[in-house]
Amino acid sequence: ARTADLRAANQALAQEVSQRARTERELREAQSELVQAAKMALLGQMAAGVTHELNQPLAAMRALMDNLQALLAAGRPEQALENVQLVTQLVDRMGRITLQLRNFSRKSPGDAEPVALRSALDDALLLLEQLQRSQRVAVQLEVPAQAWVMFEAVRLQQVLVNLLRNAL
Repeated sequence: ARTADLRAANQALAQEVSQRARTERELREAQSELVQAAKMALLGQMAAGVTHELNQPLAAMRALMDNLQALLAAGRPEQALENVQLVTQLVDRMGRITLQLRNFSRKSPGDAEPVALRSALDDALLLLEQLQRSQRVAVQLEVPAQAWVMFEAVRLQQVLVNLLRNAL
């Protein structure tokens, strides 16, 4: 009878441990989904600023290309080349902005890794550049290039964007 009672208690404990493990796993998954939802909400709020950030180089590129045609027609290839170089710089800038948005919006794998703090701050500030301009705020960073933290890169960027956005 005692053995049967112990087996029953042991079985009940095993079921409870299994249930708690399942509940903890579901909680971690729900927390991960909440983090992703918060990132997407913030991304939506930043969309207007990013649209402006992309429209500025696009407008400049349009003007430079119109100017490029006139310079080529006038036989001024050196100045035309300068316009091409400016367009290349603008395209690179737009590429950096869209890369940061893509990196920010992806789901974090959840693994801590060494992350360059200065690089993470630069990336966060790039996403908030329009807000900085509209608030007439200049950010001056004094973070050594060799400053590293162990963190999830995507989540670190999200934390920094949230902190900086709140500060702005």
